Amino acid sequence: MWVLTPLLNEEMGNLVIAASFILWMYGKVCISINRLRDLGRPWFWVFAGIIPLLNLVLFCYLLFVPGKDEPPKYSIEPSKEN
Repeated sequence: MWVLTPLLNEEMGNLVIAASFILWMYGKVCISINRLRDLGRPWFWVFAGIIPLLNLVLFCYLLFVPGKDEPPKYSIEPSKEN
């Protein structure tokens, strides 16, 4: 990203940085929600990521705790009609 910034004017460079940050955060939130569901936790735990120091605890929890073998508690169950 810092390679492209000198080629752009300051306003356009800020726009590129802001857009890439938004895309990165979207991916981070989606992956965190998926992992929380895998652990059987509610998706809104992802908001702990904005609280200093608690975000480190959440990161370590998502990284090291093994997932559950049963289907996720907080997701839609597939129909068994087929």
